[in-house]
Amino acid sequence: MSCTNLFSKMVLKRYLPVMLCMLILTVIVCRGAAVAFAEQSFGFGLTRSIFGEINKNDALAAIKVWTSEIVAIEGISIAPRPRLFSDIRNLEAALENKTIDGVAITVPEYAKVVPYLKQDFFLLGSRHKSYTEEYILLVHRENPASDIGDLAGHTLLELQANATTSLTKIWLDVELGRAGLPKADIFFSNLTRVNNLNRAVLPVFFQKADACLVTRNGFDTMAELNPQLSKQLKVLATSEPYVPMLFAFRNDYDADFKRALEKRFDNWPNTPVGRQLLNIFQVDSLTRQPAGCIDKTLELLRKYQQLYSGS
Repeated sequence: MSCTNLFSKMVLKRYLPVMLCMLILTVIVCRGAAVAFAEQSFGFGLTRSIFGEINKNDALAAIKVWTSEIVAIEGISIAPRPRLFSDIRNLEAALENKTIDGVAITVPEYAKVVPYLKQDFFLLGSRHKSYTEEYILLVHRENPASDIGDLAGHTLLELQANATTSLTKIWLDVELGRAGLPKADIFFSNLTRVNNLNRAVLPVFFQKADACLVTRNGFDTMAELNPQLSKQLKVLATSEPYVPMLFAFRNDYDADFKRALEKRFDNWPNTPVGRQLLNIFQVDSLTRQPAGCIDKTLELLRKYQQLYSGS
């Protein structure tokens, strides 16, 4: 055996345990880094009903820029992953698989995924200093109707624009059910859903349609610009204030980004990206509220189920 081979064997024998330890340590570190990298991401799920007619690519891009801005400010290593869901069942599966960490959804959608979300507090979109919406049924002042029952066989325009109108039809159906009347689709001779407030209100103003179902916030803003609307239209029925949408975290999600988000959400209106995002959600600001704030809304949904569970 040559001196070179003998020396190589001596070195290998002496340092083999050390080399094996280093190899094992390298594998452990790499796997740990891979796990850490996988955990350092934020899956944000949104449903199509949140945006209405807004371009989904614009919405997702704005959310990604906004989350990246928070990451940069807080010095957190995280990859934002916003995803848009058209089917609540797909969102439910993503929450169950833990590929989604937070959601922006309507309260009717929330009711279908309750077990997967934290129940301590919610972030709510606020409009005109209120995180609730009231729904009103309007008719022309020359219309002799004095309550909902008088509109049987008449025409109705229902505003369905975005998350703020997610409860309009549910509330109206509950009001009809309590009065012993059929659901709106049957009760009215024609029910047309429109995605624009003007298209709901103006036909009633010009007596081209009998009634419209809109948000009080929307109508009040419209009437400020055109006072003739409030003079010529009357409110036939008004809902209680309900919470139409919310932001919530997955029930077992507790990461640095969650705390950074909680710390920064009230600063949204003060940054260009934040204002763009608020505009996409069509709210003025965000407010943190205890989970009990949606109890009245959940009660409305339960009443709807009681009335129409067999239909």
